[in-house]
Amino acid sequence: MERTRAGYPIKKKKVNKDELMEHLHKDWVQQLIVISCIVITSCLLAISAATTYTWSISVLTTKWVDVLIIAAVFFIATIMFYEYYTYMSKDKSYKKLIIIGVTLVVTVVCCQLFSHLISPYCSPLAVLPIILSIMIGGRTGFMGLVVTISTLLLSYSVMDYGLVGELSNTFYEITTSLIVSMIRVLLIMFLIRRNYSRFKLMWGAAAINLVASLPIVLLAMIVSTDAQYLLLSYTYSILGGFIAIIVFTSLIPLYEQIFNVWTNFKLAEICSLSRPLLQRLSNEAPGTFNHCIIVSNLAEACAIAVGENPYLAKACGIYHDIGKLSAPEFFTENQQGYNPHDDLIPMHSAKMIMSHTKIGYDMLKKAHLPDEIANVALEHHGTTTVKYFHNKAKLLTEGTVNDKLYMYEGPKPTSKIAAIVMISDVVEAITRSRQTANMDELKAIVESVIKEKIADHQFENSDITFSDLQKISVAICKVVPAVYHKRIDYNKKKL
Repeated sequence: MERTRAGYPIKKKKVNKDELMEHLHKDWVQQLIVISCIVITSCLLAISAATTYTWSISVLTTKWVDVLIIAAVFFIATIMFYEYYTYMSKDKSYKKLIIIGVTLVVTVVCCQLFSHLISPYCSPLAVLPIILSIMIGGRTGFMGLVVTISTLLLSYSVMDYGLVGELSNTFYEITTSLIVSMIRVLLIMFLIRRNYSRFKLMWGAAAINLVASLPIVLLAMIVSTDAQYLLLSYTYSILGGFIAIIVFTSLIPLYEQIFNVWTNFKLAEICSLSRPLLQRLSNEAPGTFNHCIIVSNLAEACAIAVGENPYLAKACGIYHDIGKLSAPEFFTENQQGYNPHDDLIPMHSAKMIMSHTKIGYDMLKKAHLPDEIANVALEHHGTTTVKYFHNKAKLLTEGTVNDKLYMYEGPKPTSKIAAIVMISDVVEAITRSRQTANMDELKAIVESVIKEKIADHQFENSDITFSDLQKISVAICKVVPAVYHKRIDYNKKKL
């Protein structure tokens, strides 16, 4: 029997023949639409590249063979990029593919426009890879950089050789500009990985632009050694970098709004304690608020350990118990003396406790927060049992209890981050109640929680592996002691 990486058996779903044909037809139509869009994009890019040198539409009739060659180059490169993206990306929606296509056209057109109007050194090549790195991921951004450079070089060389008969100084200037742009982009992509805010990224990119443009002086000597030419080359290179910064800082908020894409910047912003929901949680359920802060820190550390998005994990952790706002006094961490469960039968108490996952999901959807965060709020207890009230009911009824009435409705975690929040939630509650100080005891608690969830099949719908669980255990054991560290007793009587 086939099994998942976590060791669970794969349940094979029977597919109806009509459903299969409908799925294949839908997939075929989508592929046809994508290829048609790529053909149109390639033609637009080819026309843009063809008119670079002459700035005249007549080149399309006199050098139509060259235009077709360039269109083919763009088509092949874009198809390869599309196939790479669909293979690497977990997100199979076409929203981000539209972003890639639009940004590719904007980047190439800007490169052609500024190359012709000002100088080839002004090409804002950095726009595409930086936007893709921020909106999708570093690997996609790097692939975008490779595709853009290769297609631009080929298109420039074809048109240059076709119109002039040999490679001119303009081609060497463009090549030099692309090399410097590549260095600039790689440094800015490294800056993005440092998890900077929008403001810091913008100023960091500006500083990199000033330094990374220096090699243009050496490379420009291929064309001319005139001091004025070299100074102008450096100035134009800096200008091209700043144009790229202006374009990508303008497009990112626009993409976030139009396509409703949640970048790391936006995820960091919703974790701000000034957000309305978190303000309410802080004021109305301070115990839950403190719990969520610690769980978010644990989830962030675990996400880094297993290669997941730490921004998303932190946001999921901080909002996972937002549903407790509906009745904060029913949860132990918010109680101060009076316990309303003393006046309820165990079944009603369990219903009150279990309702917070569905209520939290609805609240987060209503607040237009990402689906991933809302799903974690719904899934972080999976189908586990509310043990305290389940055991209490057993004592009152002498063991005749319907177990399902004391189990969360689920679903079970469907992502690694949901599984991380599930583990972090339980570990935080146990360590807070026991005030664990011993590292061996802490490791035993974390391992027992993970083993219990595995035995209960809570991770069977997520793609988490045993290796991931081991890394999560190590990460939690590093963070928890820092949260519950001991302090010196400042009681003056003991001094």
